[in-house]
Amino acid sequence: MFAPPRAVPHWIGRLVPTAAMVRMQTKEEAGARSARPAMAVQWTTGRYVLEAVAVAAVLSGFAILVLAWSKLPERVPVHFSFGGQPDRWGGRIVLLVLPCIGMLIYLGLSLLARHPHTFNYPVRITEENALRQYRISVTMIVWLKTEVAILISGLLGMSIAVAVGHWERINPYATLGAIAAILLTVIFHIVWMFHVR
Repeated sequence: MFAPPRAVPHWIGRLVPTAAMVRMQTKEEAGARSARPAMAVQWTTGRYVLEAVAVAAVLSGFAILVLAWSKLPERVPVHFSFGGQPDRWGGRIVLLVLPCIGMLIYLGLSLLARHPHTFNYPVRITEENALRQYRISVTMIVWLKTEVAILISGLLGMSIAVAVGHWERINPYATLGAIAAILLTVIFHIVWMFHVR
């Protein structure tokens, strides 16, 4: 068993395993993951609502771009500084990348959410806790899909507002707030997984 040096607090040894422990854990996890029960997580009303919001956000990205296309100049801002000022410009076709990325992320996470038994979990999955842990992980994925779709559509809308001259810069606090919400969602759900083990 791994014993951390005396000068290091005991909990550090649990966070920073040796290379031998990583190999052992990886091998054990591979066997445990294949033995996990594959259970379907039922859809709830909340999930239907979040999925609808996510789909609406993804589609609104395309709709915003279509509606604003004729008003866009040939060169639009494609990158912004930390303060929200445009610092790189490109052709307006580049703006199509954002809603396409949003759609790919949505589709990828939707596919991933169908196989919660293959996820990495911070707790050991057993027959007793599998469904609870799967529900939490799928809920996290659905929230992440929704938040990322809203963030990408918001970034596209702000970029268009700067491109057509309505705004001088994007709001960096809105972007940072959305990224913080995504990180807090992950942290909340991981803590929840530990709590209900």
